[in-house]
This record gives sequence, C-alpha cells and structure tokens, in this order.
Amino acid sequence: METSRNYFLGGREQWLMQRKGRITASDFHKLFQNGRRPMTPEELKAREKGDTRKTVDTFFGEIAMTLIRSKIAEMTSTEIEREINGNGLVKSMEWGVTYESEAAEEFKKRTGLSIIYHGLNSPVFYPYGDYSGGSPDFDVIDENAGGEIKCPVDENEHIRRLLIKSIDQFKDEDYAAYCQCQGNMYIMKRDWWYFASYDPRKKDEALRMKIIKLYPDLGWQKEFDERLDAAVEMMADILYDTDKYLSI
Repeated sequence: METSRNYFLGGREQWLMQRKGRITASDFHKLFQNGRRPMTPEELKAREKGDTRKTVDTFFGEIAMTLIRSKIAEMTSTEIEREINGNGLVKSMEWGVTYESEAAEEFKKRTGLSIIYHGLNSPVFYPYGDYSGGSPDFDVIDENAGGEIKCPVDENEHIRRLLIKSIDQFKDEDYAAYCQCQGNMYIMKRDWWYFASYDPRKKDEALRMKIIKLYPDLGWQKEFDERLDAAVEMMADILYDTDKYLSI
C-alpha cells in the first residue's frame, strides 16, 4: 500500500507542477464572469443629462479577478499546491476519485468505445500557451475525442443532469462543466467531447450514468481566446513590471 501511495503522490505532484500558475479547464467558466464597478468622479461628471447610472460594466467580475490573482500568487510562490486533510482531496473530490475509474468502465460498457483513462494516478496535462491548459479524464482510442467524468457526491447534481434534454440546456444549467469540455476539446483539437455524470447509488442501473456528446462551439472558442488574452495581459503586467506596484 505504501508503494502505491508514493506513486500516487509522485504522479500528482508532477501534474501539479505542470499546472502551477496556469488557468486550467476546470476554471475556464470563471473568465466569462463580467462585473460592474462604481463610476469615477470624471465618469459621473461626463454623464449625459438624465443619465442616472452610477456604475459601469467591466470585462472581468470579481470571480474572474480572484482567479487571475490566485494564478499570480501560485507563480510567485515557492510552494506547490499542498495536500488537504492529509491526502490532497476535499470530501467531494474523495468521492469522485473513489468512483471515477468505475465510471470509466461504465462508460466503456455503455458506448462500446475503447478509452485511455487517466485519473489521478496517471494524469496528463495539455498546455495552451504559457498560462493555460487542460487535463482530460480520458482519451478515446478509435476517435479523435476525449471526455470528462463527474461523480457528484450530491445526488441532486446527478438527477439534475439526468433531466437535461439538450446541449443548450446543459450549457445554461451546467456552464462550468460545459466550459471545461469545450476548453479541453479546443486545446486538444478534438472533433467532439463526451461528458459523463455517474452515481453508483441509483437502484436502477440505467439511471447511474448520463452521457452528453458535445461538438466545438466556435463562438465560445473566440470569446475564450479574447478573455484568456486579457487575463494573460494582466498577469504578465504584474509579473514583469512589478516596480510600479511595490509602492504608492
């Protein structure tokens, strides 16, 4: 058991180092969060007569800004991501790790596809530029495709996904997962992508897995590149022109 644990930790640490400071696919949805800020005195004064606005839209909201700051923190820190509760996983992740390989087998059985499952024992990372990248849960051997597996600890999450009837509904109701799939598909130049939600607790075996097949969203790709470029510009400005931020 100790040998297996050491192998797991070594593989994960290498994977974490590859991801350090990069905006990864699981966080891509945060880049799409717009925001608002109070108008400056100059902007308030320049308003047209009858204009009562006191705020203006911003390209990034606080969720996106927190993500950008966190990546700057990673790149400027001597620490790599530390383990949580002794094994590097919060409760929801522990559940997912426990059942993800089982879910991969269920996916193969239902689709008849041969896949290479990566998981946390043998994770892979595909960089996208210097500040981004993604990690698929599996690659499909006989197709130019890959996939993402979710094993939610909250049973309601799986039921919600079982009720999804279209890609548009999936995009509206599970935007984080939609962006993760679109992002990985885009980065890895795949023709399509599979999303699978798995819950082994369902008495009816048919209800244990929901599979959604996605195709490239060109509009999403265009906006993603625009937003990633803006985020990278902000990160580079702070990382490579630090003098102007050190004192006021």
